[in-house]
Amino acid sequence: MGAIERGYQYLESMPVAIAILKVEKKNQYEKSLSCVYINHAFEELEGIAKEKIMGEKFHSIFHNTEEEWIKIYSRTAYDGTPQVLTEYSMELNKFLEISTYQPEDGYCACIIKDRTKEMTMKHNMGVLQKKMDIIISKTTDVIFDFDLERNIITNSEISIRHFKVKKYVSNVPEGLVKENLLKEEYLEEFRNLIKDLRQGKEEGSIEIEMRLTEQEEFHWYRLTLCSYYQDFEQQLRVVGFMRNITDEVIKRRLLEEKASHDDLTGLYNRYGGISKIQEIINQQEECKREEEIMPLNAMFLLDLDNFKQANDQYGHERGDSLLVHFANILRESFRQNDIIIRLGGDEFIIFAPQVNKEEANKICQRVLDNNKMEELQKLGVSVSVGVVIGNSKQYDTYYRNADQAMYVVKRKKKNGYYVIEKMED
Repeated sequence: MGAIERGYQYLESMPVAIAILKVEKKNQYEKSLSCVYINHAFEELEGIAKEKIMGEKFHSIFHNTEEEWIKIYSRTAYDGTPQVLTEYSMELNKFLEISTYQPEDGYCACIIKDRTKEMTMKHNMGVLQKKMDIIISKTTDVIFDFDLERNIITNSEISIRHFKVKKYVSNVPEGLVKENLLKEEYLEEFRNLIKDLRQGKEEGSIEIEMRLTEQEEFHWYRLTLCSYYQDFEQQLRVVGFMRNITDEVIKRRLLEEKASHDDLTGLYNRYGGISKIQEIINQQEECKREEEIMPLNAMFLLDLDNFKQANDQYGHERGDSLLVHFANILRESFRQNDIIIRLGGDEFIIFAPQVNKEEANKICQRVLDNNKMEELQKLGVSVSVGVVIGNSKQYDTYYRNADQAMYVVKRKKKNGYYVIEKMED
C-alpha cells in the first residue's frame, strides 16, 4: 500500500477529516471494513483517538453504520466509483457530507465534512419560507375600482387607511406615470391589459414595478383586473387587486439563476450557457435579414491538461479551488458580454460574438500569459485551447469545429492553442 502510505504526511495536515478504509470481500454478499488510516481532523470530528480505530473493524467502532454506507464504500473500493452522500449520523448528532474515491484497489478514501450548520440553516430557512408563503398567500395589499369609461382608479377605504394611497388616480395608466407611481416601461403592458378587458376578457394580470406612494421605494406588484356586469345597471365594471410580489420575483430569479449557472464557479452551466449562445445566434440571424450581414463569432473550447491527476493527488477540495481560480482567469481574459460556460469537469467554452482571428489569438495569449496561471502550473496543470472563427445558425456546428481545433492542440503538445478560420458545417 505504498502510494497511500506516502500520502499520509500530506493528509495529516489537511484541515478536513479523512479516513481510509480497507474493504475485504468475505463472499458475494458479505464484506468487512477496517480502518487503516485517519488524520487528526477526523479524530476531532468523530471524537475518537487514532489508537482506538486503526486496524479495527468498522462495525466494532461505529455500531449504527447503515448497510447502504457499506455498499457505497465497497463500490468505490472495487469499482473506483467516486460518490458523494450527505447523511445524518445518530452517534455524532451531525449531518456529514462524505466524498469517496479509490486510492488503490480494495481501498476507499473518505473525505468527511460537517454540514450540520448548513443543514440546520436550510431547515430553519425552510420553516421561515413556509411562514412567509402563508402570509403572502393570504394578503392582498390594495383593492380598487376601475372605471373603464373614464380611466379612473378609486381606491378602497381599507387601502387608503392601511397604505396611505390617494383616493383617486385619473387618466390611467398615464396618470400613474405622471404621479411617479408606475415606471414608464410598463405603460404598454398596462394599456394592453385594459384593452383586453374592453374586448371582453373577464380577467387579466401583469407583473409591474410600481409603488403605492411617492415616499416609498418601487416594488414588484402583481396587478389583477377582473370585469363583471352590475345586474341592475347592466354596466361593465372592473375591480382591481394589487399584491406585493417582490419576494416571489427575487426567489424566482434566484432559482432561474441557479438553474442556469454552475454552483462551483458561478459561470453559466451547460444548459444555461448553450441556451444563451443559441439566443445570440438567433438574434444575429434576425439582424441578418435586415442588414444582410452575419458577423464573425469565435468559440473557444478550453481543457485543463493533467487536471485529473492533480485532482486525485491533491484532493477534490484543492481541485475545486483550481477550477474556481481558472474561472476567474477566464472572467479577466474575456469581455463582459462574452458567454463563459463550464461544460462540466475541467472543460470550458466561451462564445465571443464579433471576434476575428487576430482578436482570438490575442485572447488565447492573454489566457496563457495570465500571471494567475502560475497557481495551476505549480500543480502540473496547463490549458489547451481550440478555437473556431466563423458564423453558423447552430451551436453544435461551433462546438464540433472548436473540438477539432482542440484535437490539433492535444495531438501536438498540449498547453497551447489552435485557431480554425474556416468553419465546416
